[in-house]
Amino acid sequence: SYTEDAGNSRYSTINNVAKLPTKCKNDYVVKVANSASQDDDFYLKFNGNNNADGEGIWEECVKPGIPVQINSQTMPHQLVRGFDSATQTIKFELAPVYWNKRRAGDENTNPIPSFVRNNDQLGAPINKLLLYRNRLVSLSAENIVLSQAGDLFNYFGNTALTVVASDPIDITAAVDNSSVLYDGLVINNGMVVFSTFNQFLFTTDSDILGPSTAKSSLIASYDFNKESNPFNLNSNIGFFSSAGDDS
Repeated sequence: SYTEDAGNSRYSTINNVAKLPTKCKNDYVVKVANSASQDDDFYLKFNGNNNADGEGIWEECVKPGIPVQINSQTMPHQLVRGFDSATQTIKFELAPVYWNKRRAGDENTNPIPSFVRNNDQLGAPINKLLLYRNRLVSLSAENIVLSQAGDLFNYFGNTALTVVASDPIDITAAVDNSSVLYDGLVINNGMVVFSTFNQFLFTTDSDILGPSTAKSSLIASYDFNKESNPFNLNSNIGFFSSAGDDS
């Protein structure tokens, strides 16, 4: 769920950014529609000099009135190593994670992660966390969700103006039967993710992993015991099945 809102929902709409004035009311927000398509919309806020009306600059912002931050209390927590100066001992604290806010775009150009909301439906629990290519991976329902590259706690893009390779990735691994994902294992050429009936390879054909190059493909359909964990066997992968008396 979300914990914060971006403020009131009022803004004006223009079709061309060239029509913006050089002087305006501080914190005034406009939507730049560009065309009939919603895929190229973005929002700008006027930041006046010294936070005053008059001269200033236009900067990209999030659409007013929509949620901007993930609720850290309902997300995975982190175990933090610290030092107690009073007792001169090392201590560990289990604490919520500060997840980065959505700072640009709207639900279409910079959507929330699918584990929070998916196609106007509430999301699903995160079944597994993994690290892959300097990204935090969340497996939830049939979705593979990766944070920004190099920014593990950021599931939003920095801008709605363009898609860059470091942006978050959110794709579905689905076949005809149920493929809820429960675990994964990083290998040389990608990451194998496991549902109870199928195994998928998450990878890219490009040198750079990004939203436009990431893909998921079915590679096997073995039973997988979701209460167990897959493991490496040199160049092979091992995992347990729930079928019959043997593993």
